[in-house]
Amino acid sequence: TREIAAACNIERGGLHYHFNKKQDILFELYRQFYSFMYDSIIDQFSDEDEAVLIIISNMLLYRILLTHTSLSRMMVSVMRNRDLTKAKITETSRVLENKTLQVGYPQIRFALSIAIGAEVELILQLTEGEIDLSLDELARWVSGLALTALGYSSADVDRYYHRALECVEMFDVKAFAETMEQNVTWFQQSDIQ
Repeated sequence: TREIAAACNIERGGLHYHFNKKQDILFELYRQFYSFMYDSIIDQFSDEDEAVLIIISNMLLYRILLTHTSLSRMMVSVMRNRDLTKAKITETSRVLENKTLQVGYPQIRFALSIAIGAEVELILQLTEGEIDLSLDELARWVSGLALTALGYSSADVDRYYHRALECVEMFDVKAFAETMEQNVTWFQQSDIQ
């Protein structure tokens, strides 16, 4: 925290005024990234079904965060900390409730608790080389768990997964990176290009 405070040109106590724990800083970085990414998805694919948007968000999250060293470390650090995982469930539930899903917060939170619990274990096993799974397959399994818990059939999940694959190929990563760089001081386009 001393180095972070120095880089921000503030006193260490000032940093702790805004963030109680070091983990809070890490989660704020993740929260900013996820929120901007989801806004970008909504901007580009607002006509898509909410289930497709969930799958797209997971695909892009994994494709961007897990393929770039510094961002991957952030994601794995979030996954290794139970408090941060709980915060990820809460924040993701809030974002989805406010932007797309027609179901209530408790149902969204329940579905995401199941999916993110599996996501944590799968990402840790994947990054440690214990399983061989593509990032899109990871998104398919995690999203499928959430959507099934929300009442979707496996046939629906398959159909939405294939549509999400098409959308992800059209996603404007450069525009997303530019928006992030303009609005989030810690982010640099070189992080994802």
